[in-house]
Amino acid sequence: MNLFIFGNPMSGSFSGQQQINHIVEVCTEKGIPFKLFQTQKAGELPELMDKHLQQRNQHTIVVIVGGDGTLNEALQYLKQQNIFVPLSYLPAGTGNDFSREMNLTHHARKCIENLSKNHIIDLEFLTYSEENSQTTGIILNSMGFGIDAAICEINQKQRQALLQAKAIKKASYLTPIIKAFKERKEFDALITLDDKESFTSTRNLLLGAFNHAYFGGGIRFVPSATQGSHHFQIAIARKVSLFTVLKALPFILTNGTHFKLFPKNLKEYSCTKANIKINEPIKAQKDGEFVTYPTVNLNLSMDHYPFLLTNET
Repeated sequence: MNLFIFGNPMSGSFSGQQQINHIVEVCTEKGIPFKLFQTQKAGELPELMDKHLQQRNQHTIVVIVGGDGTLNEALQYLKQQNIFVPLSYLPAGTGNDFSREMNLTHHARKCIENLSKNHIIDLEFLTYSEENSQTTGIILNSMGFGIDAAICEINQKQRQALLQAKAIKKASYLTPIIKAFKERKEFDALITLDDKESFTSTRNLLLGAFNHAYFGGGIRFVPSATQGSHHFQIAIARKVSLFTVLKALPFILTNGTHFKLFPKNLKEYSCTKANIKINEPIKAQKDGEFVTYPTVNLNLSMDHYPFLLTNET
């Protein structure tokens, strides 16, 4: 086992640096060969991987230390370059929805111990191609339009403010949710599922593609979406008032029956491919990273990659 550790020290309000220190300490203690490469700025990870993975061999395992965005960036690079090397992950993010779905350990010692068990799975994820902007990428958690993107935008600004202030505390999730709902804007979308069923959904508050259940740092919003199920879920929230939110929220946070109890407002569809068209400027989020589109013509499908599990149990 020869570890190539790529770490983002600024992830999770600087908890990334702590996790990097922990995994280096464990590897040194156990005499496990490793090389450590740390990002110094946003977007630097592909450059680091391109430079250093040329030294890999048949025993190499790539371990990402950071948030879900860091893991997304690494996986996207590996797929684009057709590099197939076992990939693993020590979470150090803010939301950590991916590690929550996969039940991954957050402890460096447990992570290293589990790597030696060589439990490799085919990790399923979404690939997207947005025709109008000619952009492509992958989605580990979810891609959404509407209020979830607005929440991500506010969270992103909060994180940037904390970084500039060199603050250690985590940004609050409640304030962005309240602000985003007050400033909400409904939109219409044309949706096609598996090249067959097409329909228009009007007055949407949220429209998203979900690779697993979790959303927004631990909210189990789409309980039917499961990693490894060979399909993903399109979830829609439409014609949603504050009263509806207050009624549905207890079920979202507890037993997950909100889609059954509020069928007029909440819809979900299972598919392996989808196309989404939105003919107006719209806010979007991709695994928690905020973007905007003038209009949308989005194709979604599924792919997979070898992933080394480091489960908590």
